[in-house]
Amino acid sequence: MFRPGRALPALAAAGLLAATACGDVDVPPRERDGLLLRIRTEPPGPGSTSVPDYSLYGDGTVITPGEPVGSLRPFAVTRLRDTEVDQRYRAAHEAGLAADETHGDAAVPGATSIRVDLRSGGEEHRTELVFTDRPAGPPELVDFVQRLRTAPPAGAEPAADRMAVIAHDTDSAPGGRPWPFPSPAAGSRVPGGRCTVLTGGDAATAATWARETDPGTRWGSGGVGFRLVFRPLLPDETGCADLDPR
Repeated sequence: MFRPGRALPALAAAGLLAATACGDVDVPPRERDGLLLRIRTEPPGPGSTSVPDYSLYGDGTVITPGEPVGSLRPFAVTRLRDTEVDQRYRAAHEAGLAADETHGDAAVPGATSIRVDLRSGGEEHRTELVFTDRPAGPPELVDFVQRLRTAPPAGAEPAADRMAVIAHDTDSAPGGRPWPFPSPAAGSRVPGGRCTVLTGGDAATAATWARETDPGTRWGSGGVGFRLVFRPLLPDETGCADLDPR
């Protein structure tokens, strides 16, 4: 989970991208789960803690949202070559993302925020583009971000081995399809509801149910009724706390 402006541990920072006096950018680290660049649009809708618009990892893995299936919010995975990772990373710096800046007025009612997190020079930086119509900010920065975040879904959908289950519209009305796992209605608060994480075989079972049920399906557990959205965790995410980008 990105924390803007924080220095990274020394060993990690030593391998991270750094700008030189002549403007060159070093090669980023090739860590499999090392997140380099993430674009996320906020706020999400009710019960729709969604896959970020774009995530780039050091090994070239790119994750973008997949097409929703039933109650499942899957992601699609593609892989870039090392040279392509270097080019995209350099382009992020040239666009001005190696800084902590906000473009636009976050106080405007109904505004949408595009949050861009970038690891650079041993730190984690966040740029926010706030808007009600078109994202604010320098044209080259906006164009770079928009090209990545609006690309159509592509790539393979991985098997789910860690599944976040987000409950919303909770109440004490009886009935609904029985939920046999710990009730997500008592889980951690995240944007759009409350969250628990299932792993292994339970995650695979939840993925099957998610595909078979629509988001309006009512579930019940312990006298509490709720509706569910299912969202696999990304490689750098360890639990529900990582679904809250603040």
